Parts: sequence; C-alpha cells; structure tokens
Amino acid sequence: MTRGGMLMLLQHGTGNFWIDNGLVVLSRLLTNDNLPAPLNPLLQQLLAGDKLPADVNPLLQQLAEQIYQQTGKTEVYWDEQSQQIKTYNKRNWQEPIGLFISVVDSPPKKQVNDKELFTRPPNAASLIRINPRGKTKCDLCGADEVPIESARLYLFPFVVDPGKFGNFYSVAKRGVKLCPRCAVAGFAAFQSWLWRRQGNTYHFFVFHTDLERLSALHESVLSPLRLAEVKGGNFEVDFFGEYPSENLFALLLSLFKFLHARESGGEVSPLLAELTGAQPVVGNPIVVYAFSGEGGKSFSMRAFTQFDRFQLFYRLYRRWIEALSANNPHSVLAQVFRQFQHKRQRTETIWREWVCSAMLKQIDPSPSIEAFLYDVCTEIRRALSYGTLEMLQIYLQEVLKMDEKLLNILKGFGYELGRVAAEKSEMGLLYALRNAKNLDQFLDVLNQIQFTLEKTINPELLRVEPGERIAGAPWNRVKTLLAIHAMNAYLRTKYPASEAQSQEEVSHE
Repeated sequence: MTRGGMLMLLQHGTGNFWIDNGLVVLSRLLTNDNLPAPLNPLLQQLLAGDKLPADVNPLLQQLAEQIYQQTGKTEVYWDEQSQQIKTYNKRNWQEPIGLFISVVDSPPKKQVNDKELFTRPPNAASLIRINPRGKTKCDLCGADEVPIESARLYLFPFVVDPGKFGNFYSVAKRGVKLCPRCAVAGFAAFQSWLWRRQGNTYHFFVFHTDLERLSALHESVLSPLRLAEVKGGNFEVDFFGEYPSENLFALLLSLFKFLHARESGGEVSPLLAELTGAQPVVGNPIVVYAFSGEGGKSFSMRAFTQFDRFQLFYRLYRRWIEALSANNPHSVLAQVFRQFQHKRQRTETIWREWVCSAMLKQIDPSPSIEAFLYDVCTEIRRALSYGTLEMLQIYLQEVLKMDEKLLNILKGFGYELGRVAAEKSEMGLLYALRNAKNLDQFLDVLNQIQFTLEKTINPELLRVEPGERIAGAPWNRVKTLLAIHAMNAYLRTKYPASEAQSQEEVSHE
C-alpha cells in the first residue's frame, strides 16, 4: 500500500497516546509482506473505522504471534495421535511485553512413565482474543453504538491497573470500554514503544502527536532508532541507570545525535525541521510520555513524566556540539553526563538523575554538579570530565539567561582560587565556600580568601543588588558556580594525572 493510501486510513485518531500508536503500528503492518492475504482487507476495514469487521480476532492472533517468540530452549510433550514423546521449542512473550500479559496456556497433561507431560505444546498467543458484548459508546475514540470489550492489561497497560495510570481516567473505576478497533490498536501499541531496563527497573517511552505526523515520526525517526535484537532495551544509549530522568535524557541525546546527522547531511523534511526548530510547530506538539517502574511477574509503575520541549533542547544540544572542540563532540558530551556516577557497593547514578532532572525542568543543575564534585570527585581525586564546565556555562546562558561577563569572572577567579588553594593546601576554604548558608557567610568566606590566599576579589562579586542578587543572579548560584570552578581547579592542580586520564578517555570514545 502506498503512503498516501495509508494516510487515508489514518483519519480517525483517538487523541489517546496509546491507541494512536497502535493505529500507526497497524497501518505499517499493511506494508508487511508476511501479512496473510485474507487479513489485508480486514485490516484496512478496521483502520477505516466506518464499519467495524465482524471478527477482529484473526488480526489479534497475527499480532500475538509476532511477540510470542522462541526462547531457544526445548521441552517435550506427549503426542496423542502418534503416541510418542515429541520435542517442541519453548516460547514466551517478548521482553518486556510479558510484564503486561498474564495469559497462560495450560494444556491437558498425561502421565508418561514417571512424568506428567503436556498433550500439546502450550500456545498462550492462541488465547489472545476479544469477545465484545453489547453495544454502547467507546470510552477512547467516542464511536457510539459499537460492540464493546472491557479493557484488559494487554489492551491498555497503563490504565487498567488502578496502581498505574487509571486515576487520570474517571471511567477507569468502572472499567474502560473499548470498541474492537481500539482494542486491536491497544494490543498492537506494544510494538511502538522504546524501552530500557536496568536490573529490575524498566523505562518506557511513548511518543504522541497528531496521527498523521505520528506516522511520519515512526517512519523517519523512531524506526531507525529502534534495534531489532538487544538485551536491556530496544535503542542505543550513551548511559543508563535506574532513575527516570537520566534515562529520558539519554533517549533525547540519542535522538538529537540522529537528528544532527540528518541535518548535517542536508536532509530536509517538515518533521525534521520542526524537531530541530527550523520551522514552527504546526498542530499538536510532539510529546514523549515516560513511564518507569519495577518489573517482576508484572509491572508496578513508580514514576511518570512527559516532555515536549524538543526545539529548545535541540538548539542547546547543537550549541554544546559546536562548542566542544574534539573529533567526536557527541562522545565528549556523552562522557560529561556518563561521569555522574560512583561505584561503592554498587554503581549509584543519583547525581546524574539530579543533573538531568534539573535540565529537563529548565532549572539550575549547578547544585547537583557541586554535590558530585565535592562528594565524589574529591574522594576519587579526579577533576570533572573535559567539557563539563563548557556544557554548564552554555546551559546557564541559553536556559537561565545568565550574564556571560559574570560567568567568565567566576570561571577566571574560580580557577585562580582553586590553583592557589592547591599550592597552599587550603582545601578547607573551598569547603567553607561550598557550605556558606547565607549571603553574609558567603561574603565572609570571600574576605577570608583575601587574607589567607592573598587573592584580590573582583568588585563585581561584592556588589550586592536588591533581592540578594549579584550581577543579576541569585547570590547562592554565584556561590555555587565559584565553588565548582575552584574545586575543579584544585583537583586539576593537585592531581594532574586525573586530568590527563580524562582527556585520554574522551579521545578514545
């Protein structure tokens, strides 16, 4: 089917992020040569939405077979017809979809010698079906007087369980009612998400916008990002962890790397132009919904967030890439964020979560970088990775609109302060700077610096404005940035090998 023909079938979006993604998956299925011929007109009729097919279960079976995969292990069963023990390939639901499907096939068993054996291979995929009862209005697409099926976990995973997303839907208390079209799309939507796993923690990412643009997004961006066979996720990332914001940020970096390559190659499309900010958003903005939680026998959602500021952050990404002088600036940038972790009994990434969360919220990440620098870098005797301070300065200018002159003053004075403190072994002054709890304490530490380190304080740092601001910035942000530059320079001076090691790591990325 041509793209134009597919888009004609995508005229009946629901506005629901999950169901609309399922409709896109179904429309792309029409171009699949493995789709049995009798299912093609059935699928087209379902997508058109004007008159629902009488039985959609053949489509559900086709979708179920795609995600009910061989595990690589074998088992035996008793074949009644041949009266012999035969071997079959064990199958299970594709990770992580199995977290949302509790359907289990338990065939009859027969005692054979000293074992109880199934009398046929189990096939849970054959049990995936819907049986609509009665006619009423579909809760999601609004179709009236249509056959209705009560939503189950494998049809609408983030809503059905009250402990998940159901409290956002008032109808969830009585049960969500789906027409056959929405039910099949709900099951198909599992093939639309991006996901990562760290240990027992799962992160799911579902994009949404107008239905036609969502289809274009899957075709030109999400499908190239998605990997076919990989453990721990279905897209590549530069770093990952157990927390939600760090994984969402890792996804954005992967997406921006892909977009930057396309843009640098001269590729132009309305969708690419929108995501990169080359042209204004037309229609509903593209949004990504991020779900995080614990897996086991099922999925327990712990966090939910959404993000739609792609244009602003892509411009920021491009500024970062342009500012980092290296053969592979993306790898340098990735290492900047990858460094925010520390291994004691296990690898902890909470500092990266704090930094990424602050940036996604467009607030100041400096306190989190300061915490990592003073709590971890001083312990491992290593300065921040190359590019960290450049990344931070660009962020503060672009997002928080900090004055470039003030940032350069803090950079220059902080470097001298840290260098001299290292030469005179005055690390305590840097901790006193970090620990200043109010403006008076901050000014008092600056006064101590003048006498102990014999360094003249730039007058700009002593000129306090109304609202306890310095050069237009809150005093505590000025204090934090000065503490960051000073301690980083201290570590570079005291342990120069760590700086050389950091540069070497970046050059080998």
